[in-house]
Amino acid sequence: MNANIHISFDLDGTLIDSIPLMKDSWENANKLLNLKVGWEQYRANIGLHFDEICSNLNLEFAKEEIKQTYFEYNKNNIKKIQLMPGVSTLLQELSEQHISWSILTSKPRYTAEDIIQHFGFQPAAMICSDDVKIGKPHPESADLLQKRLLHQKFEDTYYVGDTVIDHIFALNSGFQFIQFQQQTQAMLDSEKTDALILNPRPIIHSMDVLLTTISS
Repeated sequence: MNANIHISFDLDGTLIDSIPLMKDSWENANKLLNLKVGWEQYRANIGLHFDEICSNLNLEFAKEEIKQTYFEYNKNNIKKIQLMPGVSTLLQELSEQHISWSILTSKPRYTAEDIIQHFGFQPAAMICSDDVKIGKPHPESADLLQKRLLHQKFEDTYYVGDTVIDHIFALNSGFQFIQFQQQTQAMLDSEKTDALILNPRPIIHSMDVLLTTISS
């Protein structure tokens, strides 16, 4: 394996299985604030900046209150989050092979930092939604990541994510994309639509095969 590469990861649905907590957080906000917007409507927008999700759901009028309620519940219930299959093995391999890695997430920093501390993640950099003006799939986050890693030159940069938004982001950023998909979880977006608009990409179901996939 060539160590002169960089691997950047989405967080939710990729390194961590946070969907159950996200569902609980949204349903809690939905109930407390009487939003009348169901989980499936919210779920279809996962991967976008939270402000954009609120706009898509016609909830801009209560955006700040929703954001505070949603992310406070997230923050207070981190123990509900589990690692995705193979993550611990993968991170050990990255360390042993001196492969640089980062996290690029649509979460705000104040919740993302709690998560990486909880799991002991040690990325070379972490880009969060409040670090940029425009979230994924716009490449601003990738530009900021490259600035923060400017002292390092990589032959290739990979982005590992779980949604079509992540794939479009990788294409926009000039990154090679690898899709993580739990075997028991259907994709958030239609595979039929995905196949029409996106390039072929490797799909993995456990993180411990990522390096083998990259080197093959």
